[in-house]
Amino acid sequence: MTTRETDAIAAELYGLIPTEFTAARNAAAKSLEPADRAVVMAFPRPSVAAWVVNLLVRQRPDQIDQVLELGAQLREAQSELDRDALAELTRQRRQLVGALARNGAALADVAGKPVSDAVVDEVAQTLQAGMSDADAAAAVRSGVLVRSLEAVGLSVDLEGAVAGSPIERARVAPVDELEAKRARKRAEDEERRAEAQRALEAAESAHEKAERVVADAIRARDAIAERVDDAARTLKALKAELAAAEKALKAAASTRNIAADAADAARRGAR
Repeated sequence: MTTRETDAIAAELYGLIPTEFTAARNAAAKSLEPADRAVVMAFPRPSVAAWVVNLLVRQRPDQIDQVLELGAQLREAQSELDRDALAELTRQRRQLVGALARNGAALADVAGKPVSDAVVDEVAQTLQAGMSDADAAAAVRSGVLVRSLEAVGLSVDLEGAVAGSPIERARVAPVDELEAKRARKRAEDEERRAEAQRALEAAESAHEKAERVVADAIRARDAIAERVDDAARTLKALKAELAAAEKALKAAASTRNIAADAADAARRGAR
């Protein structure tokens, strides 16, 4: 049997309720070759807190990833001495770790193994320790945690914390996966920023075009209004000229009538 296969047995065993662990381990070891049997029989029964963390890894992997990713961000902020980022990330850490520990207690309850508040605190302590460095994160992500973890300063004692393969081997995939997720997130964030910038530029361009259209419309309206004013003034002048012409016409007609009457009278006198 290969190390990968004994690790597979470990993965199965550490998903069991602790009270079921020993009997299942002994049964799994019976059919193995002596060397492999010794490896499997050396697997220790997990503490209740370690089992709850393993349960979270199996049933809430996205939330585990979120906590560990936050730990990576915290480490980065610490290395860059970014106080504002540290304050915000520390606040998020308290919320996420507390919520995830309570979720673990709820999962344990569903599995038929209710846990105490002390165990919930130990789960939270382990999750917080897993945020301290890449190896501790790998131990948490392994799903075969044997005991709870505790961060002492910036270091976490991982001796005997993980069953099966050494932590150096266990950490490769989780860390690579976490870094890949961070890279994908950075790429997605960059794409969102680029898309937002493109949208902003398009909106600004559309706004400038609309401003030009409005300015053109205002100029056209003003030109038409000026023409209307000119036309109104011309109409007023023409109406005045028409009134004067009508008055002159009326006077001329009156003079003509008087002249006609005089002519008629003269003709009658000449007879």
